[in-house]
Amino acid sequence: MSKTKPKTWLPTKHEHLYRHKSGNYYVRLGHRTWRSLQTKLISVALIERDKWLEAERARSEMNPHIRDAKDHSMAGNEGDTNAANR
Repeated sequence: MSKTKPKTWLPTKHEHLYRHKSGNYYVRLGHRTWRSLQTKLISVALIERDKWLEAERARSEMNPHIRDAKDHSMAGNEGDTNAANR
């Protein structure tokens, strides 16, 4: 019988919310952005996650470069003038 290492990050049934093996909850705001919610309680983690997500939405709405980058990535290569040169 092989022994498997316990996973470091456990996804929860809630979007963007993960539990570290230490018991603390983290919110994942993209591929590389993780923020500790500094709690081991799921009820508190859900509230804090919603605060982080709202702040992230507000930040992206205020910064046109972030909004344009998201719009561009969703559209694929449409409007990419350098796509033909690749």
